[in-house]
Amino acid sequence: MHVRSTAPEISSLLTELKHLRESCLAMEKEFGASIDEACPESRSSVQNLLHYLALRQHDLRKLQPRLTALGLSSLGRDESSTLAGLESVIAVLESLAGEPHGDAAPADCVDFQSGPAILGKQAAQLLGPVPEGRAVRVMVTMPSEAAESYELVKSLLYAGMDVMRVNCAHDSEREWESMIAHLRRATEESGKHCKVQMDLAGPKLRTGPLPHGHHVVRWKVDRDGRGKVVGLAHITLAGKHASPESLSAAEALLPVPEAFLRAVRVGDTVRIKDSNKKKRRLMVIKIAEHSCVCTWIV
Repeated sequence: MHVRSTAPEISSLLTELKHLRESCLAMEKEFGASIDEACPESRSSVQNLLHYLALRQHDLRKLQPRLTALGLSSLGRDESSTLAGLESVIAVLESLAGEPHGDAAPADCVDFQSGPAILGKQAAQLLGPVPEGRAVRVMVTMPSEAAESYELVKSLLYAGMDVMRVNCAHDSEREWESMIAHLRRATEESGKHCKVQMDLAGPKLRTGPLPHGHHVVRWKVDRDGRGKVVGLAHITLAGKHASPESLSAAEALLPVPEAFLRAVRVGDTVRIKDSNKKKRRLMVIKIAEHSCVCTWIV
């Protein structure tokens, strides 16, 4: 009864998983030239990466609990052998459905033995050997102070640093060379092993010009210990043609239309609403070209 009741679900899962397999193989075919261009010992890894990227182009969140309900892998830990993991789940579902297992992973595809072995080997090449007493490496990003302080770098090495990360988005070649020189000295003195990773800076789009948007402008009067006003707040109302000098000298700045500035006179009262919708009054005390200065009427 249980098998019959789950037969439609098994059939549905098989259809979805075979579609995922087709996606993996299609991406492998699309980038076949890239696989061929890779060095021989890395081709299987490139192939597996393409399978993984193809799999992760699909949203698996609804599929995974359905696989788990049948006691099957949810495909969440198949990074090192993506197609082999997918193929094994398909094989079990075909067996449950009473179907022969047809397509299989290519012979040169990484499997459950070779995949983790390749991953471990490459991790050791990149990050160094697995430290004694723990299963993870410790990577530490160097602060700018590390360029000047040998003791800082030495203390990090003795504390268990396995990889020194140099963030090339900060500092310069001189500081990077100094950091690495400190590390080389510390490793020679201690006999400890530590890799260096140079993290190259990407495009700094955030440093480009940003359009001016709305923001809160704050001002306040100066009061003595008894709360008496001893200093007025000065607010500059400026048009789009206001001089840079008047803008840079402003304690608080509010943009206004040029037509307003042409009509305003010294002694006028300007009524505004603040960000809390409270009514405020400003008095014009000085007129300049394309701007005027007001005080806050408390």
